Amino acid sequence: MCKHFFLLSALAVFLLISVPLLAQDSEAVDPNMQVWMDYMRPGPMHEMMMKSSGEWKSVSKFWMDPSGEPMVSEGTVKFEMILGGRYMRSTHTGTMMGMPFEGIFLQG
Repeated sequence: MCKHFFLLSALAVFLLISVPLLAQDSEAVDPNMQVWMDYMRPGPMHEMMMKSSGEWKSVSKFWMDPSGEPMVSEGTVKFEMILGGRYMRSTHTGTMMGMPFEGIFLQG
């Protein structure tokens, strides 16, 4: 008796788990979900950002006084696409005001 109860219980659990999984495969994608899926794909703007990928030399100028001379800061920046081509990360290194500088910028 206990063996039959266990087998029937296991069968019931299996059916409860498998039926919703099978139903998901046969259903069409919700139109609202399809809009979001299309929206999250990288597009023309991502392709434009991708053209900047690589390592670059950077020169920045800062004016503390509009009539004075600028402070010049030199360094390097590395641009790379991340997260499936959806975002660009730039990593900046150099000096600013005579001190080491590091920075990270995300663009998407």
